[in-house]
Amino acid sequence: MKRILVIDESPLLRQYLKQKCQGLGFQVILAINGLDGLSKIYSALPDVIIMDFNLSRMKGSEILVQKAQSPNVKDIPVIVITQQHIIHRISHMKNFNITKLIPKPIKIDTLVSALAGILGVPLDVDLSPCIVDVHLNESVLFVEIAKGLNKDKIEILKYRILELVQIYKVDKPMVLVIMSDLNITEADNPKLELLFNSILDTIGFKQSSMKILTKSPLVTAFVKAQSSFSDIQVSERLEQIMDSIFDLKVSQFVPDGKTILKQDLISRSDAKQTKTSELELKFDSEQEKIPHFAVNSVKKHVKIAVVDDDEFIQDFIESAFAETGWSVKKYNDGKEFIQAIGSTHFDLVFLDILMPEIDGFEVMDHLKKKHIEVPVIVLSTVSQRNVILKAISFGVNSYLIKPLDVGLILKKTQSIFKRNF
Repeated sequence: MKRILVIDESPLLRQYLKQKCQGLGFQVILAINGLDGLSKIYSALPDVIIMDFNLSRMKGSEILVQKAQSPNVKDIPVIVITQQHIIHRISHMKNFNITKLIPKPIKIDTLVSALAGILGVPLDVDLSPCIVDVHLNESVLFVEIAKGLNKDKIEILKYRILELVQIYKVDKPMVLVIMSDLNITEADNPKLELLFNSILDTIGFKQSSMKILTKSPLVTAFVKAQSSFSDIQVSERLEQIMDSIFDLKVSQFVPDGKTILKQDLISRSDAKQTKTSELELKFDSEQEKIPHFAVNSVKKHVKIAVVDDDEFIQDFIESAFAETGWSVKKYNDGKEFIQAIGSTHFDLVFLDILMPEIDGFEVMDHLKKKHIEVPVIVLSTVSQRNVILKAISFGVNSYLIKPLDVGLILKKTQSIFKRNF
């Protein structure tokens, strides 16, 4: 049996990788820090090492140097996992037998593919179409499932829930499972059971604390047929579900004509999160590209403005449109942007709310008073409903909560350009 050594300081990630690799038929050895990892490299002589680069008690770079100096272990292949922004710093170390560099959050299909290539054995993940997202907002856990059900993603979901509960320090929140656009049959019932049990068992939810919003007759029938799920509320109507969770109705927060933002109001996580996820609920093969129409059908050179005092966000938006050839102009605050907007036309503006000098609301007020019509997508860490509704009152096209997702940025841009071009 092939042996895999996992060196990582996150108990949740170690637990998940152990479960996944054992499920693939491997023996798994765990190490909790750099020093422990180097010791087990020598003692266990694993076939593959999966190692976080940022370790305590001994840095990842030191482990690789020490390993390279030992004839018994120097040829053991290493998969390094680390934060995206430091991958370029590690790339020069590939001569230390680093076979694969995987950015966090880890895409499990990338990891499994790397293991299959290293070990020369066929390994697969469940590739059933499935979109999964999970957030925590106002002590309510929102789990969104679309397209279908995927066993691997359901297993990852368990660990994402545990991450969120630890980050937010919320004990047994209410749970809303939103299931839409499902293409499933009765053959998927075991996956439905796995999904609901995973959510309930992960942090000891009571059934009565879990609500399901869906129009799928199959899901409704399945829940009603299972005595173990008898206390779970299932409804087709958002208002019924939300009224059982909150004292206020969602309809009170969404003005007429702005229902496109209802999903943002009920499901985006708030700004308390201080730690990025270890695991990604998307597969590498699902990473979205810029829509073809946006590049090929727009009959002019598109100009985009990013108004944000966070340089990381500026670079993030710029990289999202890197393959389009569009112009992305970056501004550090609202004052810089207002000074430029008088003489420069933009086709789209990404706008932060909280900025020095002049904030996002003052920028929107300036655009309104000067009758400057330009689509605006707000990017913010602020998720309070009154702030979102104030932005909506200025006519913004969307309100996105940080941290951001490239796929969502592109979808919103696609939607705006379909209307405006």
